[in-house]
Amino acid sequence: GVGAAGAFEIDIVEQPQGPIMLFLTQAGNAFPVLIGLLEDANGDVEFSVETTVVALSLLNPNLFGTTIAEREAYIVALRANPDFQTVVDDLTADFVDLGVNALSIDENPAFYQALAGLMQSTMMSMGQAGPPEADELLPPPSLSGTGGVMQVMNPTFAYYGVGIYRDNVTWESTHTADRRNEQIETWGWPPTMMAGDGITDIPLADGDYLIHLNRGPDFSKMTDWDDPAGRATLLNSANIILSIMDLIVGQLPVYPADTDLDGYLTVNQSQLAAVALAVSQMDENATLLAYLGIVNANAGNVAGWLWQDAESVAAQIYLQAASSMMQDMVYVFQLLSYQDATGPFVYDLVNTVDQVNYYITVAGGEITEQITDEPPVAAFTVNPPAGIIETEFTFDASSTVDEIDPLEDLLFRWDFNGDGVFDTGWSSDPMATHTYTETGAWDVVMEAKDTSNLVGVAGGIVNVGGGAGTATHVKYFMDTLPWHRENNPNEALFVVLDLLGFTEGTGPNTYEVIPSTEMGTAVITPGEDLVIIANDQETSFYVNYAANMARFNNFVYMGGSMFWEACDGGWSSGSMAEAGVVLPGSVYPDYSLQNYNYVTNSLLPLVAGLPETLQHSYASHEAFINLPLGTTIYTTDARELSTLIEYSLGG
Repeated sequence: GVGAAGAFEIDIVEQPQGPIMLFLTQAGNAFPVLIGLLEDANGDVEFSVETTVVALSLLNPNLFGTTIAEREAYIVALRANPDFQTVVDDLTADFVDLGVNALSIDENPAFYQALAGLMQSTMMSMGQAGPPEADELLPPPSLSGTGGVMQVMNPTFAYYGVGIYRDNVTWESTHTADRRNEQIETWGWPPTMMAGDGITDIPLADGDYLIHLNRGPDFSKMTDWDDPAGRATLLNSANIILSIMDLIVGQLPVYPADTDLDGYLTVNQSQLAAVALAVSQMDENATLLAYLGIVNANAGNVAGWLWQDAESVAAQIYLQAASSMMQDMVYVFQLLSYQDATGPFVYDLVNTVDQVNYYITVAGGEITEQITDEPPVAAFTVNPPAGIIETEFTFDASSTVDEIDPLEDLLFRWDFNGDGVFDTGWSSDPMATHTYTETGAWDVVMEAKDTSNLVGVAGGIVNVGGGAGTATHVKYFMDTLPWHRENNPNEALFVVLDLLGFTEGTGPNTYEVIPSTEMGTAVITPGEDLVIIANDQETSFYVNYAANMARFNNFVYMGGSMFWEACDGGWSSGSMAEAGVVLPGSVYPDYSLQNYNYVTNSLLPLVAGLPETLQHSYASHEAFINLPLGTTIYTTDARELSTLIEYSLGG
């Protein structure tokens, strides 16, 4: 507790490396009010708004693998950032307005958006580096051999389990393929890591072998150290958790044994499904969020693993609070579409080939023959690409290819709702059908297995609309009537709302008109409110939206419905691009005046009955690029870019 004079003492048994975060909380509530930093050797701790901003900025997955000196350089650059004092001043004002809820992401998402921007610009100020490309999977480890020793050369930061099977059948031993050693080459967003391959020597006698490499994750095998997938799952899970701990606790003087983690960790079906889905979709932020959820749910056990002290209630409370706050930061990265902005270890974990077989012959201590067999490259299409309740969707995986086996020798199975439970068994038929009875953006996972039991995974999203909907109240954000002339106001939207039975008010079946100055404070409730963003507004309107993007994106991710009238550059001369607006899901508007739009599918209910060609001056002002998986495209322009779309995110 804190004494009357505001002083307190803590015992530090072993001095961790780097700044230590200390949480100042209210009695009975583990969530911090302020975060202090112990940064020097004399033991002085400062609790202030400034140290709170610095501490939260350290919950940055781009700092994975960094040294203490590099983090100290980051803190210096952070404090020198021109936006740092603005963020501190704004949070100071937030404490006045919100009190102990100033650090709540639900109550104050604008702060987390500003903080994420501060973290990004700070790292970019230390050196510009573009995000890694994820168009192709990183190569798996390779093999070489001489003098009776096989070398496994691992070019990634992820661990692989290496299973040795004599005569291609009989298990002989399992080994760990060491990963690359992390070393920052260039600071930036994200930092560029360069290092040589991890090299593992494995003695092999003459003979024929199957060498199976697997990086997981497969939590069903995590307790089996002799299974390559189990070993890799344990090691990679331990190291992603240690990477998280490294940021929220500080670098520990002694690290626990990776191999002990399985005795402390419990993973339920929903957590397993979250990890598997995020990895299948090659989504770094979602993968990190899934692991943070596991850490949070296992805080007591993880504390026992780290400090070998199962009775430490304080450690459990600290880990729960710290992992929860890091979840908030990574979630904001996801809301703001800072994709590929996580540290190299997480990036490699989701962008590497997860398993590969090598069939080798060793003669005279040399590898004389080597055949590589990778998993099928899984892929599927959906027809129609989007639909409504009771639409029969046809899923076609016939575009899946394997470098050895023909399509007819592959097996397929499907999970139509991303819950980790497959809805079909293995079948040689690459086609499947499914009908949804509820609306939503449904995650679909397909696995394809070849004759060597190597499994390739493909993920996608199916957008299902229709049904009665849940919104009963409309919140229309608008500063000026769109497309209006003096003495001739344009009230088309209000006419439509009236035809739909909505009247102005605050209860069910009503609508409100809200100015953009209230975008940061107006209550928007998923499942109850339909948010409409007016078109043809002044730039100040779009600037206010851009300052609250995390808030609106969170509303959508939590299941809220938003109608974005993305038509700017009109009579009010506002510019979405100038204001820095990015639509939820990292959809970017592309300003271009087009006289013609074209209906893509007249069977879709929203455009049924419209002519195939729509002409006006102008038919559209904006197109959309970087569309999420499962987006329904209703119309396109002459450039074949989408101009009217519908998609779902999150809940």
